[in-house]
Amino acid sequence: MNKMKTLLLISLFMLIAVSVTCAQQNYSDKPSDKKAFHYMHDQLYFADATGDAVIISAGKDGEMVFTRKPQGDGFLVSTNFNVANPSNGFVYPCWRYDKATELMTQLIAKEGPVTSYDARDVMDAIHVSKGSSWTIETMLADLIHGNVYIYYFFQYDRPVLLNVKYELSHPRDPGALSKHPR
Repeated sequence: MNKMKTLLLISLFMLIAVSVTCAQQNYSDKPSDKKAFHYMHDQLYFADATGDAVIISAGKDGEMVFTRKPQGDGFLVSTNFNVANPSNGFVYPCWRYDKATELMTQLIAKEGPVTSYDARDVMDAIHVSKGSSWTIETMLADLIHGNVYIYYFFQYDRPVLLNVKYELSHPRDPGALSKHPR
């Protein structure tokens, strides 16, 4: 059983991800087609409910690089540096990357499934709460159940829970997230 297929860690400033159902894509191997991201310092994150995930980022020569999650019980960790080209980012080496990798490795090795509580605890362990920057928002997505947990700053005991299917079937006017029932 793939433990990670039920859970994807995401955060705006720690582990950013877009949870989408991804189709198999055939990307061109022509160098000119891969240079589209030479200006890019951020990374794009994609995952699906089968447990497959990829980080798309700019490589050393501006080429598009695909960093894939290992098959089976694996995970991807990303913090404030480009995983394919650490010089194209911020704060490398990064203690948060190392700590998240350590904690995720322990979670994969333990008996039983990885839960949203486990993932929340990893995010809590690596958030930044002082100094010149801090964790503004953390998002955790359970892709199997379609739930998204949003934590403002590092209030890991007060998530806003969104069920994607419900939210898409019951649209509402734009407004403050604070008015969303918990």
